[in-house]
Amino acid sequence: MDTLIHKYEIPSSQVEIRSTLVTPVVEVLNKNFQCQDTFAYLADCQTYSIIVYDLKRDTSWKVSDKTMYPHPDYGTYTIQGESFELMDGILGMSLSPASDAPLRKLFFHAMSSPAEHWVYTHHLRNQSLFTDSTPPEIFTTLKGRRRTQAPAEAMDSNGIIYFGLVSDVQIACFNTRLGDYGSYTSSDVIADNPVTLQFASGVKV
Repeated sequence: MDTLIHKYEIPSSQVEIRSTLVTPVVEVLNKNFQCQDTFAYLADCQTYSIIVYDLKRDTSWKVSDKTMYPHPDYGTYTIQGESFELMDGILGMSLSPASDAPLRKLFFHAMSSPAEHWVYTHHLRNQSLFTDSTPPEIFTTLKGRRRTQAPAEAMDSNGIIYFGLVSDVQIACFNTRLGDYGSYTSSDVIADNPVTLQFASGVKV
């Protein structure tokens, strides 16, 4: 039987009525201490921000940046001839391999956007950086673009990101160790099915 072992309520100052927390990513820094040194990163696709939760200190803080916002040119979705409007911000998130520590990266993108970004997790874990505002210089945007919107993403131990392409109704991958985002040398389509792959809102590796 499942048992609740921990509960934390995010302060009202960090969420809004329209907040929608999705795609949580967990980083365990030291497994030798019963996973107490653990951080969770939660995307808020409606307020365009990340909530960072520190388990050891039992506290959280909000991180916002322009890279988490939707792009107006990507607010119209078309899937198999059906179109609709959706301006979702940051949704897809994935951690680079644990072997990258202490310089692990959190890769992320807004769903209604063609771009991919990353930030070092040691920056996100430093609450003092976000006391007054978010320093924009800690965020990096990859060169290159997707040709359509993408919901969730996941990364494997080799640093390859897997994600859905909404309008193309495909699953694609990108090798973060090679080339520009979306280029032929670093990206490829690995699955294509117009029926079963419509709106891949969840990806697991």
